[in-house]
Amino acid sequence: MYNNCEKKTIEKFIKKNFGKIKTIIKEAIEITGIDIALVFPTKDMPYYKLVTIGMGDYSMNLPDENKERISDRTELCFYLHESWKVDEIAKTMKYGWPVEVLKKLASYPKNTNTWIAHGHSFNNNSRLCDFVNYTGILILSAISSSSFIPKCKISDKKEVGFLLCYPIYKEELDFKNNNSALDLINIIDDSDFPVVKNERLNYCVNGGL
Repeated sequence: MYNNCEKKTIEKFIKKNFGKIKTIIKEAIEITGIDIALVFPTKDMPYYKLVTIGMGDYSMNLPDENKERISDRTELCFYLHESWKVDEIAKTMKYGWPVEVLKKLASYPKNTNTWIAHGHSFNNNSRLCDFVNYTGILILSAISSSSFIPKCKISDKKEVGFLLCYPIYKEELDFKNNNSALDLINIIDDSDFPVVKNERLNYCVNGGL
């Protein structure tokens, strides 16, 4: 876990680059050591955001060939559509499932001694929860409406990047795996990206490809 000074540094960075923190969601029983900041909309990012705090304390096991271009420390985020009932996040899985997904993904590199980066994807092999039909997550570099989110230097030895989690359908995951993450993004309408809705068009069936 981050020490108090590091935690304050990353919270200050989140406020500057994502928006004012509405609340920090903590585990009732601490298991993962990951907190989730719920962040207010801003002019540049007019939607609520969920941002992990704690994943970046762990240095991921990067392959040697990637150590120069990929950050070995990262935090994850979800962007929530303006219709999201954020006050229900802690009350019902219908609006709280992104929190559980973030905790699971944030723990994955440490638990499996591996790494995640832009362009990676995860297959849940079933629906992410009973309220959505998404079965996978696409990992991308975190962005605002005008630029990529920069890295946060939290100490002399720790510099943390930010990755965006975007839920996708099985057919979209298959398309991405057969093509590329960029190819998938290019077929998704701007109205459905990068914010998360509980339901949207599947761009690889029924009106998609």
